[in-house]
Amino acid sequence: MNALTNRVQTYLQALGLPTSDVRQWQGQKKLPYYLQDAFDFGEIEVAGRDIVLALDKRGIVAPAREIRNRLDAVEAVAQRRAVYVASALASYQRQRLIKQRVPFIVPGNQVYLPEIGVVLDERTRARQVVATDPITIAPAAQAMLIRLLLDPMRLKEWQAVQVGIDLGYTPMTVTRAVRELVGAGLLDAHMTGRFQYVALKGLHAEVWRRAKPLLRTPIHRMEWMLSTPQANNRVRLAGLSALAEHTLLAEPRMPIYAMTRADWKQLQPPKNERVPAGSDDAYVIQVWNYSPTLQGEGKTVDPLSLILSLGEHHDERVQAAINELKEQLPW
Repeated sequence: MNALTNRVQTYLQALGLPTSDVRQWQGQKKLPYYLQDAFDFGEIEVAGRDIVLALDKRGIVAPAREIRNRLDAVEAVAQRRAVYVASALASYQRQRLIKQRVPFIVPGNQVYLPEIGVVLDERTRARQVVATDPITIAPAAQAMLIRLLLDPMRLKEWQAVQVGIDLGYTPMTVTRAVRELVGAGLLDAHMTGRFQYVALKGLHAEVWRRAKPLLRTPIHRMEWMLSTPQANNRVRLAGLSALAEHTLLAEPRMPIYAMTRADWKQLQPPKNERVPAGSDDAYVIQVWNYSPTLQGEGKTVDPLSLILSLGEHHDERVQAAINELKEQLPW
């Protein structure tokens, strides 16, 4: 692996962060060649989170937006957070990466891992780690929890791997998700023979209440298009369009849809179809961190993810509709 590998581990451990050894990430073989040419890859556990390290091979720092896009492509394959690692970054480069919310590590100099509450620069003494954002669970763990909360069968326990298969996750991703959810006090887990089974740790409403501070909007970013995306069973109405389907709220002028990052990349709309953010005569596409189809069949995204995606709306009519939606929850 890249010569930076050992420096990353040593640096994080010097900061007092619980850190595993760095391992070769086998998933890199599934990546496009341009990513394999740009980075060496490792995987490491930091403060209970499994992440992929994208270690810069060339020493030439690309623009922040390009690094963000490259990490998005890695995360679509890895199904976990990817972190950019460079031997050196100028101050302005670090600021641009932070503005793009690109997690990065410069061994011996700076670490920016906002999702686990770690931001440290060269002016901060070791161990003075600042939690800047609430610690949240990873998208796969959030998707798994919501799937269990909305299970129409209301089972008392589920086989973890089967839930993961239904969501399209690998056994490794499921293992990490279960570990996060158990650690957060939201699930109980036990082994029966060769299989792991999980159960909600409490009544549905109580688990949802405890989980809310750890959950985040599923929206990764927004796109605007002149034409509607082709309908399929992976694209759902989202945002105010979905809320209008379930409540008395009036439908927005232009529909809002949700799809995964992988589906958005597969869609690849022509440049002349994409328009600037906020265009009035465009279809809105929410690109999600996990599948918008957690509830199986239907026209809209699931109600729990919908509530999370609308958390920053302050319009009184929208808030009234959200309260109406909450009353429809199956518990």
